[in-house]
Amino acid sequence: MFGFKDPTHTIAVMDEATSLVEARAQEHQRALASLDLKDEARGLVAEQLKPDVSGISTQDLEAGAPEVRGKVEYIASTVIEKLQQRGLAGKGPIISDDQAAVLLQHVLDWQFGAGPLEPLFHEADVEDIVVNSSDSGLEVWTYRQSGKRRESIEISFDALREIINRNAGVQGRALNPLSPILNAQMRNGARINAVLNPVCDPHIAVTIRIHRLVARKFDDLVRLGTLSPAAAAWLWLCVQGGLSIIVGGGTSSGKTNLLNAIASVMPANLRCVVIEDTRELELPVPDKVYLTTVQPADGSRPITQRQLIANAMRMRPDRIILGEVRDAAAWDAVKACNTGHEGTLLSIHADDANGVLIRLSQLSGEASETANIPERMLREVIAAAFQCVVYLERRRQPDGSYRRFVTQITEVNGLVADGVTVQKPIFTFSGGALVWTKQWPHERILRCLFEHGFTNRDVEQALTGNTRFWEMPA
Repeated sequence: MFGFKDPTHTIAVMDEATSLVEARAQEHQRALASLDLKDEARGLVAEQLKPDVSGISTQDLEAGAPEVRGKVEYIASTVIEKLQQRGLAGKGPIISDDQAAVLLQHVLDWQFGAGPLEPLFHEADVEDIVVNSSDSGLEVWTYRQSGKRRESIEISFDALREIINRNAGVQGRALNPLSPILNAQMRNGARINAVLNPVCDPHIAVTIRIHRLVARKFDDLVRLGTLSPAAAAWLWLCVQGGLSIIVGGGTSSGKTNLLNAIASVMPANLRCVVIEDTRELELPVPDKVYLTTVQPADGSRPITQRQLIANAMRMRPDRIILGEVRDAAAWDAVKACNTGHEGTLLSIHADDANGVLIRLSQLSGEASETANIPERMLREVIAAAFQCVVYLERRRQPDGSYRRFVTQITEVNGLVADGVTVQKPIFTFSGGALVWTKQWPHERILRCLFEHGFTNRDVEQALTGNTRFWEMPA
């Protein structure tokens, strides 16, 4: 007779089948997430990108022009589609369309970006990416506006070196046992410092500074609270009046952003020469030249800031802008200011506002030409060179985040008293804002402004913040 199927048996069979499906799906997911599959996809794409296969030269591939990127994306998509077909045939993990898109992005990040580190560059609050090494592997950390965080990113030592050298190679630099210290600019504009064993124990240390020009103009600085409207108007007046300005501050205090914003209000008819270790500044003036130092990978003689300043003097500059100065190039900047190159801008690392000129004096003292110059005379020469010092700080907020503020703007009147360069605060940080001290600028400062057509009323309007000069049409 007809028998009955035990429903509990049917359910058990279904549960077993479901469990098998889920287990296989989880296995596929693990395989997709594994470095092995990602490395396999990257290896297959690399084979297809060889010049004799793809028709794309190594040079074009490194340059990464839009049309080349399009070809690479097509080749990578084709490779990943074949991996999907392999999975459907039961010969590998099943890869959904969403997973294929992730895999494709991984391949493209390796080819044109920073591999597994690339997503961090697209997170708005990441300021620095740090990679430390230990005997157990590599650790990735990020320094964010909200604080410090350990990242769950897997990357091998060889892969990290490949990323570094692919980016540094564009500038003719490389990280290797012969050149174990590297300072370079990545293709996305970030600044990278890498130190290799035997300098670094046990393996490697990498620091990547992501330069975000979130404050390109004075409007941005005022909106973010970095500058008050009055301070912005005063700095605008100083730039138009050809005053030489030093921007000082600690690490990650916003010196480059502020220097860029100050440079952005320079008169459009000026010829500007910009000197940096790695390219970060961007000027809107049409007549401009960007110069960067060079550290050749082959061990040949480097091109230093000192050489670039000397060369800039022969390029008929109206203004010289020097990104962060760290050595005897400070003396060359001082000489430039004292030989008719008004309006020089430079940034410098300092731990407090009073330390800005002290630091500049110390660096100038590293130049062999200053060995026989008495310290007081050196300070007098520096005091004569610059008229304005702007100091920034990065301050922790009650919610744990960080904000950047200009906390002091001082004038330098050219005098040295008791061995100390005389500075007078024009703006100070008080009550959570940058406010005018009610002190009137020194005659030396006013003379520069009057020579450029400004009046006492313009000075008053700027200091009181009654006129947003930077918003007025040129």
